[in-house]
Amino acid sequence: MKSLRSIAAAGLIAAAAVATISLGTGTASAAPGQWTIVGGGYPNLLACQVDGVQDTSDPANNGGYTQFACYPSSTGKWDLWER
Repeated sequence: MKSLRSIAAAGLIAAAAVATISLGTGTASAAPGQWTIVGGGYPNLLACQVDGVQDTSDPANNGGYTQFACYPSSTGKWDLWER
């Protein structure tokens, strides 16, 4: 059985991912060309979101990216876009 701490941590990561996705997808169409694919081939949306949260949590170490969005690719996998 998972500990309460690991369940709470997973919940916080998921909540941060949802908040970031909401912010990112709302501005994606406003600034085309500024978004860059930084990852792809994720088997599901959650895996993509976890990497997006980790990448954007420290902009000083990831090239300055502060927003991310996950979109399905033509292969049925998920791509990670950041700006």
